[in-house]
Amino acid sequence: MIRHGPGRPADAADAPARCRIAALESERGLRLSGDLDLFSVDAVRAALEPELGGTLVLDLAGVEFMDDSGLGLLVWTVRRLSGQGGSLVLRNPDGRILRALELTGLAQLPGLRIEREGGTTIERDTAL
Repeated sequence: MIRHGPGRPADAADAPARCRIAALESERGLRLSGDLDLFSVDAVRAALEPELGGTLVLDLAGVEFMDDSGLGLLVWTVRRLSGQGGSLVLRNPDGRILRALELTGLAQLPGLRIEREGGTTIERDTAL
């Protein structure tokens, strides 16, 4: 973990090393890998801002760790998209991340669909 002084988070320049962000090739969305946490959410939010409309896909297959800041970013994204009539698709979260989404109730957010490998989908269609 990179820190700049006691308890100070890394700046946005450090975030790409913590969470890599790439555009999806075949659809509108982003592929995230690494850590989605306090130190990377600002960079991920900046990458999401221009994409907020319609249905947006976040491929989480490469995300190894997510803290409450990452979960908060997902809530923010769902609410922004839902407010414009859109939705968020989380694709391939690993078991730990899916468990966190379920335990916190985020998996049940209206406007969020979770797609797992093998075709399992968790979805709520009603608006926030």
